[in-house]
Amino acid sequence: MARGWLAQVVSDAVVLAVVGLNAVVLFLDAFPQVHDCCGVLLWAVDYVCILFFVIEAVIKISRTEGRHYFQSGWNVFDLLIVLASSPALLVPFGFGTQHLAGLLVLRLARLLRFLKLLRFIPNVERLLEGARRALRASVGILLVTFFYIFIFGIAATYFFGMGEGALPEFSNPIVSMYTMFKVFTIEGWFEMADVIAGTSTAFSAHLVRSFFVLAVVIGGIIILSLLNAVFVDEMSSDLAERHEDNVKELQTQITELTAQLHERLDRITAKLEGG
Repeated sequence: MARGWLAQVVSDAVVLAVVGLNAVVLFLDAFPQVHDCCGVLLWAVDYVCILFFVIEAVIKISRTEGRHYFQSGWNVFDLLIVLASSPALLVPFGFGTQHLAGLLVLRLARLLRFLKLLRFIPNVERLLEGARRALRASVGILLVTFFYIFIFGIAATYFFGMGEGALPEFSNPIVSMYTMFKVFTIEGWFEMADVIAGTSTAFSAHLVRSFFVLAVVIGGIIILSLLNAVFVDEMSSDLAERHEDNVKELQTQITELTAQLHERLDRITAKLEGG
């Protein structure tokens, strides 16, 4: 009786409901007005949610004696999330109050348990395998992307971050890499080019615009298109392989049927000739 009741308490439906409640609490607590008037109540509800997750982990481990619990990747994922956010349990006792902001961020880790909803997506294993395969295939292009930003960042530092008229967006290679990453995303790149060109001579203005156009064409168009193409191709390769297998199976069946028809025709022909 007790085991059945405990199983209901730690069921996926109850756990996801508590995660949802926790999400609503954290959402409301982020509003300054709500935090000022109901912060204590929201913190109490959040604290109860933390206790529930800790108790849930203890119950599940004790029910399986730890043997089967750690064989499930989802269980390990849940336990890591609980351990990451459990320091917030010490706050009422005066521990960690100096790092309260960090503890508040750790509370958000519990919301990652909503990823368990992936289990209810049809063919999720195949989709995740396709995503892993796509990420492995994209490593090379991601490295190329990094070196692209690295090279253009250093070049931009020398061009626009030194001497008279140096711009803060290119003050050092790291800041320049971030700026060039924004250019790579094609977000307002022409505005920056026009501002720099506006303070340059006519010839230098053409060079500045050419530099940014080259950066956008190489990074924002070619490299990004290659990355998308590789990712989509690897994600859909599993489906293409299944179609190829189906085609091969149909071809085999057609060949077998053709052979059977030829065999029957030979028998009929032989009977007609014999008659």
